[in-house]
Amino acid sequence: MKEFKSVKKDFKSLFKDSRDALFIASGKGLLLDVNQACLDMFGFSRRETIGKNVRDFYFQVDKQDKLWEELQKNGSVKDFEKALMRKDGKQIYCLISASIRKNRSGEILAIQGIIHDITGRKAVENMLQQERNFMSAILETTGALVVILDKEGRFIRLNRSYEKTMGYSIQELIGKPFRETISRTDDAKTFESVFRKVSSGDFPGEFNCRIKTRRGNECQVVWSITALDKGDNPPGYIIITGIDITRLQQALSQIRILSGLLPICARCKKIRDDQGYWNQIEVYIREHSDADFSHGICPDCSRELFPDVFNRKKK
Repeated sequence: MKEFKSVKKDFKSLFKDSRDALFIASGKGLLLDVNQACLDMFGFSRRETIGKNVRDFYFQVDKQDKLWEELQKNGSVKDFEKALMRKDGKQIYCLISASIRKNRSGEILAIQGIIHDITGRKAVENMLQQERNFMSAILETTGALVVILDKEGRFIRLNRSYEKTMGYSIQELIGKPFRETISRTDDAKTFESVFRKVSSGDFPGEFNCRIKTRRGNECQVVWSITALDKGDNPPGYIIITGIDITRLQQALSQIRILSGLLPICARCKKIRDDQGYWNQIEVYIREHSDADFSHGICPDCSRELFPDVFNRKKK
């Protein structure tokens, strides 16, 4: 009997001095006892709390009380997340662990539990989720090709621009080495060299390569490569972003530009070519560029060549 009283005394001391919010409620959900940590969490006095229904602390009362349903079904709950409300109306996020005590006939005698305030942690989680959503939105809407590789150089993720340009989905590429999408051996060696430097902590880096599309075409891409630095050695994730310059290269290859000093006759304006022949200026320009000519006569030449016609038009 003395041992029982001693254990009961120790329990009361633990209940009173615990930093966790503890409560005992009746089978109907009326609070029978709470410790000081519980009072501090919700801002109520003991007189205001005892006899209050636990549902009065719910921030939002739903028709379906899932917490009570799970308690009745399993006899206990562990880390059940619930939004509760302080006396000042402020919402707090909590994890509730509770169990039901029954008599021999199965009648509920009491519900006892512990409440952890996770409002601060929840705020951090929400902030991180918003940041992830923000970064994901940028990743999926940017026109650049974005690829995330693991430390072995294998695909982990890619964005829509990559899928649209290359014709491959993440399901087709996940786990596949990035170098296998490079169409030329020299480009693959360049990538591997830059990848090793980045993996060893020397980043960012750049490289150019031609990528094989699903349709069998080649795309010329300028890549920037960096690592997600978390202090890992080697880094856990490698991020490469690329700009498809295929059309730009095609356009530049079609442009023929005249440059340098051209030897030109001071009188007839013929131009001497590389073989030493003198050509009319329009012939030379036509052969060395994409320009063409339509001929006409300027007013000065018209006056010199056809003075009668010019003077008659002037009158």
